[in-house]
Amino acid sequence: MTERQRDIRQSIGFKIVGGSVGGLNKTLPVELSYTRTRPYEVDLDFLPDQEGEETVTWVIGRDLLRNGLNARRGQMVGLADVRVGTALEFIGTSLIQLESPDGIGIFEANRVDLTRFLRRTTKIVPFGRELDHVDMDREIKYLLDK
Repeated sequence: MTERQRDIRQSIGFKIVGGSVGGLNKTLPVELSYTRTRPYEVDLDFLPDQEGEETVTWVIGRDLLRNGLNARRGQMVGLADVRVGTALEFIGTSLIQLESPDGIGIFEANRVDLTRFLRRTTKIVPFGRELDHVDMDREIKYLLDK
């Protein structure tokens, strides 16, 4: 995978709190990143914590992250393989659920850290102005070349 230009990076810990991934209560290092050329997306890079492991990247919607952070306590938003919400028990905690053919992971992350990251993205690309940063010619070429 080629290294992509990223406008914002922020490292936080994702604590495993459920699912089928094992390692309950283990905190994984995750780097959130955002780039203006992919204004609708946020990358979650799960960094290797042991030698020989590879970085695993999940791409989630920036709107989904915002909606999940603004969800009522105990509510999760999103469909399919990514859901984001707020913990019922802990006000300052957000939940991220990721589902793949290999299993489900449910993670806790500090809500303040996620909100800080999201605010930083809006300084580069305000919500509602994403299309100003999309190279439509490049996107059409990509689709036609597939």
